[in-house]
Amino acid sequence: MNDQPPIPPAQTPPPEEGLNPGAAASQEPKPDDQPVEPVGVPVTPPPTPAVDPGKATPQPPAIEPLQEDGRFGKFIRTALRLLVLSLVMFAAGFLLAYFLLYQPTMKQLEDNRADLQTTSAALETKNAEYLDLKSQYDDLVGNATKIEDRASLALALRSLELADLGVQKKNNVVVRTQLQLTRKYLDELLPYLQAQGQQEMADELVGLMKTAETELVRDPQAIGPAVENLMDALESLNEVLALD
Repeated sequence: MNDQPPIPPAQTPPPEEGLNPGAAASQEPKPDDQPVEPVGVPVTPPPTPAVDPGKATPQPPAIEPLQEDGRFGKFIRTALRLLVLSLVMFAAGFLLAYFLLYQPTMKQLEDNRADLQTTSAALETKNAEYLDLKSQYDDLVGNATKIEDRASLALALRSLELADLGVQKKNNVVVRTQLQLTRKYLDELLPYLQAQGQQEMADELVGLMKTAETELVRDPQAIGPAVENLMDALESLNEVLALD
């Protein structure tokens, strides 16, 4: 038997990693069930343009966001404060005007209205008293007018009696004078008769007076019947001129 140890086979140095990765991969045994991955192709990025250090790259303008501390926000808050302050001042002015002007004015108006009602009631009372007094005055005036007309009637009758007495004594001067007085008193009596609706009586007295005056011119001694007729007509007016 050969007692020498066996000479080991020459060992091949392993290939350096990274020198030829494709060859090393091709030499490594691969199991049958492992999928073969494709070899990736490295992508070369585009070259970066050189930046001139002396020239700054323009930046887009920065848009200031609508934040609470922005200028627009401050403007909105200021405007809201002014609006709230204006509303508060308006409400305060309204309340002040209400308590200082409107309320006293309304109270004064109510007082004036009460005074007006009192004055109106007093005026109605005075008006009723005035109407009563006016009615009494009208009655007095009417009675005074009747008294004056009755006085004219009485004087006319008295003149006719004296005229008739002058006819009896054949005193033409007395007859003429008394007939003139009768005409005067009759003229005072006629307006009252017309106002009382006694127009027919007034026309009759005027006709009898003209007849007496005509007889006086023609023959004073023949005036007796005309004087008596006029006296009878005047005496019938006593009922018309009766006092109330």
